[in-house]
Amino acid sequence: MLHFTFCRAIKSIISIIIVAIVCIESVPADAWGTFSISSSSHPDQNKWYAENTPSFTWTISPDDTPGLTKYSYQLDQGSSTIPDDTIEGTNTTYTYAPLADGIHYFHIKAMDAAGNWSNASHYKIQIDTKSPSDTFSISSSSHPEQSKWYATNTPPSFTWTTFYDDASGFAGYSYELDKNPETIPNDSIDGTNIAYTHNGTLTDGIYYFHVKAGDAAGNWSNASHYKIQVDTKPPDILVIFSSNYPDQNKWYATNTPPSLIWTTSGGDASGLVGYSYLIDKNSEAIPDDIIDGTNTAYTHSVSLTDGIHYFHVKAGDAAGNWGNASHYKIQIDTQFLVFPNPFNPGKGEKVKFQGLINNVSISIYNLAGDIAWEKHNVDLSTSILWDGRNKDNEPVASGTYIYIITDADGNKKKTGKVAVIW
Repeated sequence: MLHFTFCRAIKSIISIIIVAIVCIESVPADAWGTFSISSSSHPDQNKWYAENTPSFTWTISPDDTPGLTKYSYQLDQGSSTIPDDTIEGTNTTYTYAPLADGIHYFHIKAMDAAGNWSNASHYKIQIDTKSPSDTFSISSSSHPEQSKWYATNTPPSFTWTTFYDDASGFAGYSYELDKNPETIPNDSIDGTNIAYTHNGTLTDGIYYFHVKAGDAAGNWSNASHYKIQVDTKPPDILVIFSSNYPDQNKWYATNTPPSLIWTTSGGDASGLVGYSYLIDKNSEAIPDDIIDGTNTAYTHSVSLTDGIHYFHVKAGDAAGNWGNASHYKIQIDTQFLVFPNPFNPGKGEKVKFQGLINNVSISIYNLAGDIAWEKHNVDLSTSILWDGRNKDNEPVASGTYIYIITDADGNKKKTGKVAVIW
């Protein structure tokens, strides 16, 4: 009887020890260690990344069985998933194949040497590999047409359409204004508004505004571009010349329609588009802002009346600038005059022949038909004077003389009488 009782006591003690051992080995791993998860590819759980092949590294501390601890892990889009009890291995790193854009979670739990599983730990990664939309529509209130030149150099203003990014979200815009049509702005955010006004006036020339959008993952759209053309300098007329009225200070006896040519200054940014001109008797007239022609030559359509006339011309460019007007004087007197008549050489008087045509000859005869004096190749603008002396420089006798004016071909153009009184 005593032996039986002793045996039962021994069995009870052994049972208690076994239960105690089982209870000790059944303590969860979170009581013996804490996970530390990191990612070299996605180090900040609150940040978006354009990288889509995530790598994870982890430790559990304290680890009573280094190298023997086993892990189960899983990657999905649930924030609190518990991995199953399938052992993935004993390594403490893992890299996944490329993932789709979005928010993903890495879940991991550990099993110790006794087969106990820890609680799961979680790590969030945010992936956005898609660049923002690059279908910008840029407009400018100050320079609304890209193909047009503008005469204002006020700071240009731009606006553009917004973009929508369905993953990480919009971060801002990078923009730049320069003279290169293909510039790509840098990857620094200049602002979040969809408008920009340049902070200074522009010199003459062609400029380009460039803008691109960035998202929270660091993706950048393609750049869009907008051209503006500035020309504030008006063109100038440098020199006017007339082939049939070459001297502005001379009077001309012809009233043939005047022909004029001119030169302009170079270097106009937008380019010359034409000229406005007119002929009148006002020395300071300014032509209107309507283009009359694009050639640097003009022949008037009708003859001019006697008097002083002025040709006025100014140049216009593609930006709408008009240069200062330049002026050219033309003096016409077609009346043929012989005065004074009669005249007295003894008093120092000379007879003037005025209103002659070009390249003529003047011959003066006495009534007997003898030549008294002659002059050849007279310029059309010259008034010819006769002092009452013959070709030998001797005074002619008082009396009536006949003058005959002939052209270069010998055709008689004018004839008349002049009286000499001593």
